[in-house]
Amino acid sequence: MINSELVHPLLKFSFVCASGPRQRGIIYTPLSERIIDVFPAEEQKQIRVELSISLLGVFSQKLVPALDGTLVPAYEFMVNTPAISHLIREGRVKDLELTIENGMRDGHVSFNRSLLQLFQNGIISRETALNYSQDKETLQGLIGG
Repeated sequence: MINSELVHPLLKFSFVCASGPRQRGIIYTPLSERIIDVFPAEEQKQIRVELSISLLGVFSQKLVPALDGTLVPAYEFMVNTPAISHLIREGRVKDLELTIENGMRDGHVSFNRSLLQLFQNGIISRETALNYSQDKETLQGLIGG
């Protein structure tokens, strides 16, 4: 269970790490907004600012069934670029998905792109890719047909 007592020290640690000479401190979570939502409304703006400064990236994965019967990871990776930092600070979390999808040159990997790669490499079926996609229409366009 995520709560503010657990997250606040982690954010403080990440902020200290990010402002130090080595600039380390990656937070792994499926939805960065979940971190913000655990705080009272009056603290959320400050938490967004701290998160936008200290966050280096977010890595999220799901295990999906492969053609050989095993489970393989499909993932999403978001790098905290200036555009991402701005969206987090402004509370525009819904715009993150499009920024990630269009930001491959910045190192972002969308969940759909990961599913597409698994499908194109013959690791998962088309049906599995579409079933696990959170945006089936976009993935369908990437797969074609």
